[in-house]
Amino acid sequence: VYVLGRARGQPAEKPAPSSRMCARAHAAIERALLGRACHYTQLTQLVDELKSRSAPERLPHVAEGISDACSSLQGILGSEEFRAHVGDSFPELPFLGGTPSSNGDQSALRDRAEPRALLDVRTSTEEPAEPGLPTLLDRRRGSDDQGVLMTDLKGLPSELRATVFRIRPDSATATFRRDRRSLVISGGKLLIFEKGSRSDVKLAVDLPAGLERCSRPGESILELSVHRLPAGALRCDGVTEHKSYAFEFASPQMAKEFHDVLQAHLGSLQGPGVISGPRRATSAS
Repeated sequence: VYVLGRARGQPAEKPAPSSRMCARAHAAIERALLGRACHYTQLTQLVDELKSRSAPERLPHVAEGISDACSSLQGILGSEEFRAHVGDSFPELPFLGGTPSSNGDQSALRDRAEPRALLDVRTSTEEPAEPGLPTLLDRRRGSDDQGVLMTDLKGLPSELRATVFRIRPDSATATFRRDRRSLVISGGKLLIFEKGSRSDVKLAVDLPAGLERCSRPGESILELSVHRLPAGALRCDGVTEHKSYAFEFASPQMAKEFHDVLQAHLGSLQGPGVISGPRRATSAS
């Protein structure tokens, strides 16, 4: 009657479900909520686990894990192997997490030196560091990728540290990132680390003796010309190998700080010096 009435356009009262239909519906609901195949208990357990894992006190651990994952992914995206697969047409990707602003973002930490926890610097061959190599301040405060600055009593930075992209020296206008490196200025030396490492030193340059030129072709770009001892050569041989580097910093402010310190060393140059580098030297860093 209801179907025929609706088909003819006549008003028809919708029939109520029978008692048998209601009983079946209630039985189905009961089985869904209380039966053996019910997922209600599992869902409530998962909700409780999520609540415990999302507690506010776990936020620093979650943030640290995300930071490590972003750093690993950034290193892969900037590696030579990745670039070889994708080709030169692949667009330049921004820093994960955004580029810090130049007005003093928290990602670039700047404070006075605290009691030092010393970290021995070793070369890429896992040999003990040379006596002239400085020790680095081990400041593990989450992510220190953007840089750490400590100021001495003379007003000049006594130690600078930053994680940068190494780019082609002639690509200041159209940057081509080759790999990611750590740079440190400490104890009168410029330390260039192995790609992706914060402990293996690739090259240690005496300041100002080993530094030939320093310039900023771009706000976040720093170009360097240094010289070092070739493999197997001695300081008394008087033979040096010249190298050029270009690095892209995360912020113009950090690039300027490195540039100012290196320029100050160049200005204090009195005479020829020597270069102090790792025992193993190669033509390409």
